[in-house]
Amino acid sequence: MQSPNHFTVGGSDSTTSFHDSSDAAASKSSTTSPVLFVGNVSVQADVPYLQRLFSAYGHVRDARVADGNQYALVTFQSLDDADCAIAALHLRYCMSPRVPIVVLYSNESPKVSEYGALVSAEYRQAAEDNRPPQPILLARFDANFPRGVVELPPSDIAPPMPMAFRSGAMLPGGAVTNGFTTGLFP
Repeated sequence: MQSPNHFTVGGSDSTTSFHDSSDAAASKSSTTSPVLFVGNVSVQADVPYLQRLFSAYGHVRDARVADGNQYALVTFQSLDDADCAIAALHLRYCMSPRVPIVVLYSNESPKVSEYGALVSAEYRQAAEDNRPPQPILLARFDANFPRGVVELPPSDIAPPMPMAFRSGAMLPGGAVTNGFTTGLFP
């Protein structure tokens, strides 16, 4: 059996140390839980960031970031939660500008869903064919299994406030705001 820090990535063995969020009890319970591999992780990403991002899709049991932030591993409580995270984030969410993250089941995951295996197979085949992977929608994968709506990923960046609502902004007629508006503009 491989040690928890020994992983096979891209066909080559490597030993990696992790920043771990779990305790010994959580590690034991996660041995039967699905584990997702997350590639293209930003150097600013840490365990709390991953937990916040992935918990939008279900119960996260554990999150670990490899030293050097090359990749991360996220352990979910259920396959359905892991599938929702893959459907919402895989090649759709960017931690760095224009670099989408790769979210697939880890080679060491004790459980892998049919959906996850299909997404991984398409990703691998697209790489071999030197083409972009085709999206596989979770809702169309199993029409007999009703699923909720997959929400957009949470964002730490607030949308910019319109200029008219900023404190000190000049309004029509020369008035200056205090950060609040009291009615419609003339």
